[in-house]
This record gives sequence, C-alpha cells and structure tokens, in this order.
Amino acid sequence: MHRTAVQASRVGVFQPHHLTIVALALLAVLPGCRRSRGKHGKAAATVAEPAPSAADPAALILAAALSLPQHARDLPKQETPQAGGVLKVHLDVEPPHLNPLVDNNQMVSRVTEGLIYEPLIECDGQSVQPRLAEAWGFSPDGLRLSLRLRPDVVWHDGSPVTPLDVQASFEPLLRNTSRQPLFRNWLMDVEAVEIAPGRTVRFRLLRPSQQALYALCEIPILPAALERGTAIEKAQLARQPMGTGPFKFDVWDRGHRIKLVRNDAYAGPAPHLEQIWFEIEGDGARAITRTKRGQIDILPQVLPVHFPDQLSPLALGRQVDVYRLTPLRFAFVAINTRKDPLSDTRFRWALSRLWQRDRLATELHRGLARPLGGPPVGDRPSTPFDREQAKLALDEAGYRDLNADGVRDKGASPVRLTFLHVAGSKLVAKEAHQFALELRRAGVLLDLVAVDQQTLLTRLKEGHFDLAPLLWEGSVDEDPRALFGPEGIFNYGGYQSPQLEALLAEWVQAPSIASRRDLAARIGDLLAAENPALFLYRFDTLALVNQRVRGLVAEGERFDFRNVWLSEGRDVPEAAP
Repeated sequence: MHRTAVQASRVGVFQPHHLTIVALALLAVLPGCRRSRGKHGKAAATVAEPAPSAADPAALILAAALSLPQHARDLPKQETPQAGGVLKVHLDVEPPHLNPLVDNNQMVSRVTEGLIYEPLIECDGQSVQPRLAEAWGFSPDGLRLSLRLRPDVVWHDGSPVTPLDVQASFEPLLRNTSRQPLFRNWLMDVEAVEIAPGRTVRFRLLRPSQQALYALCEIPILPAALERGTAIEKAQLARQPMGTGPFKFDVWDRGHRIKLVRNDAYAGPAPHLEQIWFEIEGDGARAITRTKRGQIDILPQVLPVHFPDQLSPLALGRQVDVYRLTPLRFAFVAINTRKDPLSDTRFRWALSRLWQRDRLATELHRGLARPLGGPPVGDRPSTPFDREQAKLALDEAGYRDLNADGVRDKGASPVRLTFLHVAGSKLVAKEAHQFALELRRAGVLLDLVAVDQQTLLTRLKEGHFDLAPLLWEGSVDEDPRALFGPEGIFNYGGYQSPQLEALLAEWVQAPSIASRRDLAARIGDLLAAENPALFLYRFDTLALVNQRVRGLVAEGERFDFRNVWLSEGRDVPEAAP
C-alpha cells in the first residue's frame, strides 16, 4: 500500500498530512456538491442539496470543481484534435529510477505507465482489450493461460518484442524476494511463465483463475536485458528506459525535468502531443504559481495546506480549472482479529460505532473526507456514531463492569487495548485521542502508543498490535485478497471468514468485469458486517489543469495522456531559475 508505500495499490501509515509517509490531498467533495460540465467529458451526476454558503470558500471551490471522464470512449467528439505541442506535468518528487518493476514508486509509474511501457492487455472498465498481446485463452482444464504477441510491436530501438521479454518481466515478480509484494500477490495463482512457439507466452497456473488474466492489465512489459542483462545494461535501462509505448524517453535533466518525445513508429494510434515534460518541483506553492503562469499544464495533486486559499478563481485566474479526482484511497484502522476480545465480531461492531466519523470529517478534515461504512465499493451509508448502541452490544457480548471500577471486564481481566500510530501526526493523534475518550465512556481502556514508521510496520507484519491506522490506495477492480484474503500479504489483522473465502473463490473465477464488480460489492457488504477493520474515510484529490489541455481522462488519479492535445500552438516559456 508509496512514496513509502505502493502505486497501483498500496498501504501506508494513516497520516494524511504527513507527506513523508503518504502524500495525500484530503480534498473530498462535500456530499451533494453540484458538478459543472467539463470540456474533457461528461459531468458528474448532480444531487439536490442546499447550495454552499458564500462564507465557506472550500465548499464553493468544491461545488465548482470539474470532473474528468474515466475512459477515452467518454471524450467529447465535437472537437478536432490538433497535433503537436508540449504538455508539462508536475512531479512533486524526483523518481529514484525509471524501472516500474523494481518497486512501487508513484513517480516512476506516472512517467512510465502507458507512455513508455505497456502491459500485455488493457482493462478499460468494461472489457479486456489487446495491448502487446493480440489474442489469449485458457486451456480446457483452466490451468494454462496462453497469450500470442502482436507481430507489429517493437521496442523503441526497432527490435521485436519476444516471449523472452515477457518471461523476464514476470519471473522476478513470482519470487518471494520480490520488492513488488503487491504484484506478487496479484499473481498468486501463477506458478510459472513459459515460452511457447508462435510468439506465444504461457502462464502455468496453480488453480483455474480468471484473476490471473486481469492481473496482466496492471504489469508492464520491459526488455529482457533489464532483468537478464549485464549490470551496465540494467543501470542504463533504469535511467534511460526503452519501451514499446507511444512516447520515448529523451532526456532526464536531474532536479528539473524528464522529457518524453512522440514515438512515430508506435504500433497503436499515434499520439497528438509532440512531447511530454515532467516538471520536477518539490515546492507545492511554487508549483501552483508555475501552473497559474502556464509553465505547468497539469498539477495532479494539490496539497491540503494550499486548500482553499490558493484555489479560489481569483487566486488561480481564468486559465486554470480545478478538477476533482476520485481514487480508491481510504483510511481504516487495522484490527488484530487473532486476539481477544478483537476476535469477537460483536466487540468489533461496538468499536465501529465509537468513531465519530461525521463530526471529525467536518471538524478536523474541514469536510474534505467522506465517512465510510465499509470498503469503498458498492453503495452503503457511513457507520453511524452511537455510543448507547455500542454499550448495549458490549453488554450483550458479555463485556461488563464486574467490579464497579468503570472498566468492562472479560473474566477477571479489564478490557484494555493499544492503539499504535506513527509519531508526529497531530491530526491522527487528535482522532485517536477522541476515539480513546469514547471508548473510555463506553468502559474500554485504550492506550495510545506513538512509534516510528518502521517499528509500526514491523509490528504489523509480526502481529504484535491491537489497533493501527492505515491507508490503502488502489483501483476499483483490484484483487481484494491482498487486504483481507487468508493469504493476503497486507492482511495484517489475520482476518479469516468462511463466507469471505467462498466469495473470493467466486471472485477468482468471475468471467467478466461486471460480475467482478458485483462480487466486490457483496464482499464489501460482508466486510462491513463483520468489521475486520474500522473503515473511516475515503479521500479524493484536487488537480489543476490548464484550459488549453483537451482529451484528458483519469481513472482515479491515474492520468491517461494518450489522447491529450493542446488547443493552442504556443507553449509558455519556462521561468528563469
């Protein structure tokens, strides 16, 4: 779960304003905000709610924020794209390298994903589409998944893509030593990758699994030399990547920008842009200033500290729009279900009613966090705060104050829990303190223990904790086994459920994206009922986009630049250093 956690999905310590842990923009839309129609695509659905007060600038900005389409098929057709131009995209952190298979670094993925490197297939939200592979299928017993590579796909140097490149890309991810634990978790049904005749690569499976096919949408294919070449070749490809995508690596000016240029030999639809520059700017305020001046076209994530003051129409000017992105990013409290009383579903149900999500979302997050009632899949209301119902549930579960000291007991022992969190986050400390007060009023003791990040992660992996706040960042159609499955690499709480295992077995075999989403909602309902974690908030992101940018789409916060074009022929010159 990046910058210190992971990209397509990732877990990190829940410190929303602690950017060295997880860089978050807690810019959730207020319920019922009306969305304007954007030039990139369709407007979000509107809900009749009272208009935001003129005295609340944050609500006014969010109400006016635009939405981006998720897929290219939703782009408006009335405009004719113009070819050429340089798109400038902000990077708040310089990537350490440009090899997306080394680790889950968001900046690496932002530069390379879908631009330099491509996967075998693409999941477009409705179906599976060809990318590097032109055809695929399962064997009759479901234990072999074969894909045939397209004959017209070549690397940027003109050499053909071969099954050896595919095998070399996947084999390291199957090892226990992989630094990409999430990729390995997605591929848990894959035993080996084999080369077959006729440009074919074969995945040998441990069990019949449709999930193995969908996992291929997330994993880019890199040249075999990056894994099997010399040390010099590996180092060069990590700094100067060579892929198959619509853009080629050009120049990396350390500390300033990374330049990509159009791949005129691309096997797919030719991109409209001539170049993409990724502008490296670690100062968030300066990045906003450069965006207002037209020196940056897309600022993918506005820091919370700059909201709302620097996002008003007066502050931004007329050339920059605010967009709301909706990544699958949510905060939850991991519960060690191996330990009593946390193993008791009734006890966990009571805990979930003692976190004041609605009030804290307003008071501490300024209305920028949306309270949850379970995982953010499907459609369910927020878990209500209800101290009296929680106390009644604890009574009925047998947790009572036996010695009149104000603390509930189980047997001869008082009920006492520990809440681990990373030191330094005032926001998390405030929320945890409020939670501890509510538990105390319900007769349960909670000790707050601040530790460093590495200590917390170590204790999570070893199961030496009671409660710990975490953050998950992922995608809508990802494999739920990673977080809550019995073999899930991020199932720190050790949660197990026969009902969940049955649903996960269906998930693995789900034949379509629509059936997978139905199962995801059913899995979410079960998790909301059994409370293997305290689901707290979902966070959205605000992005800034220059009005000359057309054809932009984003699934969550994953931008797709393949259809982008610029409505002006000129580029704004870079400011002097």
